[in-house]
Amino acid sequence: MARIDRVDGAFRVVTIEDATGTMIFRHENGKLARGAPTFAASLQARGHGVTLSKLLT
Repeated sequence: MARIDRVDGAFRVVTIEDATGTMIFRHENGKLARGAPTFAASLQARGHGVTLSKLLT
């Protein structure tokens, strides 16, 4: 889910959350902050942790 808010007079995506509402990305003070989505553990257990890390960085 993407959350949109008005920033500096324009609408912008301020957070992106997974299906449980856990933050994946957040736009804060002009920078992109990365969270820890709940699906990360299951992907790591299946051997896809490196791929997920590359996608989120």
